[in-house]
Amino acid sequence: ARKAFKIMTLSVKKEFEQSCTTVDDIRKVVARKYASFFKDRLLEPIIISVYDGVKMKQGSITYQWLANKIREFLTQFGVITLNIDVGDKFDFDGPYDITDDSCNNITNNEIQNECVKEIYHYAYAFQEDDNYWPIMNGLVSVWKYEKG
Repeated sequence: ARKAFKIMTLSVKKEFEQSCTTVDDIRKVVARKYASFFKDRLLEPIIISVYDGVKMKQGSITYQWLANKIREFLTQFGVITLNIDVGDKFDFDGPYDITDDSCNNITNNEIQNECVKEIYHYAYAFQEDDNYWPIMNGLVSVWKYEKG
């Protein structure tokens, strides 16, 4: 990971020299490059597996502890978890995707329509003040109401 990080840093430096003329340009380049690094090297291969472990071993202190430690580590780099809870109304424009099988989550309770049924993994983003730059979308299943 250290070698990949160094190569990416050199790539960022090169892009700075070629196309960055403002601080905003620099922010966009850094966010895009480092988001890719965190997603491909840490979040997808590790954090998703940890969340799978948390779900499979309900109440497992080890997996929950590890998930929390990873979140703490990520916050040192300005990466935040965009939280969502089971039962929240799903925002189709937000940083979460729904599972393909969500259309099978039928409920007769109209209040549950388009509410989160289960969280598979959380969304992550860089945060600066009130601005967010997405790194990885989260994944949830939602309820679908059918009058019954």
